[in-house]
Amino acid sequence: MAKSPKASALVDTRVIYCGDNLEQLCKLPEACVDLIYIDPPFNSNRNYEVFWGETKEKRSFADRHESTKAYIEYMRPRCVELHRVLKKTGIVGEMDFMDEWYPIQVKQTAKVGRPDIDSFEAVLIREERKLGYFVGFDFTGDALFEIDRFRRKEGREIKPLTVREILDEELASPK
Repeated sequence: MAKSPKASALVDTRVIYCGDNLEQLCKLPEACVDLIYIDPPFNSNRNYEVFWGETKEKRSFADRHESTKAYIEYMRPRCVELHRVLKKTGIVGEMDFMDEWYPIQVKQTAKVGRPDIDSFEAVLIREERKLGYFVGFDFTGDALFEIDRFRRKEGREIKPLTVREILDEELASPK
């Protein structure tokens, strides 16, 4: 039987914190985070729309900023908070001290499609990774077919994980 990880005395690690990252980060105590992995907006100058969950509620956001300066001012307080909550022994960035690390992509759409998988394949190839994890609410048949094709052709593996699978895991369940 696998031993449960040691609970944190600083923050409840059995909880998924949802909301604006700046608001959530401000609630955390100093030096309580071991690892920071971010996927920030990239000032792509695009608008995005997703249909959320089983209710198919339409949600949208714009990845547009007035200028590069405005984008930097948007990101600055978030970076300050990330620095504040990171332990002195914590890890941020690409973890270049480790030979083994795995890219993780999280998509907040009802179904992950083949274009999403195609983009993630490019990351695995560029970063020379043999394994990556893709988290989504569900996956289209085309996405799963592409994952299998990529494994056979490139010898690299993408593990599709649904949010439901993660929530059903023993570690995600409150004791």
